[in-house]
Amino acid sequence: MSRPLSSITKRNVTCNPEVISMSPNSFGQERPQSAAVRRPSDRSPSKLEERIHRAVSKIAQGLHVALLGASAGEMRKREADGEPIKHILRAPCEENVCRIFRHFLHLKEVEADRVAANKELRRQKDLEWGRPVEDPKNQEADDCAAPLSRLGWPTFFRWVEQEAAFGINPESRRAYAGLFRGARLWLRSCASIAQRSEGLSLGLLLSWTYPNSSHRVIAELLAWLGAHELDEIRHETPRLIDDEERKQLERIYHDAYAKGRAFITADDIAGGDFQDKHTQLHTLVDSNLAHKVFGDAPSLVLEGVDRDIRLQLKL
Repeated sequence: MSRPLSSITKRNVTCNPEVISMSPNSFGQERPQSAAVRRPSDRSPSKLEERIHRAVSKIAQGLHVALLGASAGEMRKREADGEPIKHILRAPCEENVCRIFRHFLHLKEVEADRVAANKELRRQKDLEWGRPVEDPKNQEADDCAAPLSRLGWPTFFRWVEQEAAFGINPESRRAYAGLFRGARLWLRSCASIAQRSEGLSLGLLLSWTYPNSSHRVIAELLAWLGAHELDEIRHETPRLIDDEERKQLERIYHDAYAKGRAFITADDIAGGDFQDKHTQLHTLVDSNLAHKVFGDAPSLVLEGVDRDIRLQLKL
């Protein structure tokens, strides 16, 4: 049974005095004059744009608190004082970008572990019911295990809920709640079809954290991460030989191997075809080993590049 119109309008008039009168003839029968509330629609373009702008601000503040350790109370106070959000948020720096990237990788690992646990649970159920089970070794790697693949939205929202539940103070919990509501609104109103289906990318996470940054700045932040990862796997430059060692190596090359020629062969490294006793004493490798190391190329040439001496194939 529906509620009488008079009770609805009476309650709305109490909440919002901005009403318009409607004629009793509008309802097809004699009724007391009633009122309907004229309320701005939340889906109007101006209202929705304002909500999205506020949601983006809350997302950025929540991420700064959760990922960069910013003070939620201080940020809220500065916002109440009318300070612009671009002055409240921290400027991008390489250290903070790396912290965001490490946390993104951590969430990816959590998601991969959860996917693996669900697969194992389904496999156990299939075994119990006698259904055919695929060998885990033959299963292809999931896309979620790739470091730079997108993060699933359930994993992201589950992490935000956990942060909100275990916040150390009310201001932090309020910031996490704003992050949760803002991300949900953005997902409903601004996300593309690919973003809704595929999940949260690292670039989008950086854009949320630094909402005032252009696409060019976000690309530069990603370049920072690429350079940082290269530094992690880079090896130190090998030590170069000094002048005395270089002269000694050149003398050995010309006297023992080249003997006036511009090149040498693998057999020359092994001592040559006709070895005397002196050559046998000073030869460290035999012909088989020399061919395995240097191959069957017709000749080898020793070149000096700057101060580095490298043995290259002469093609």
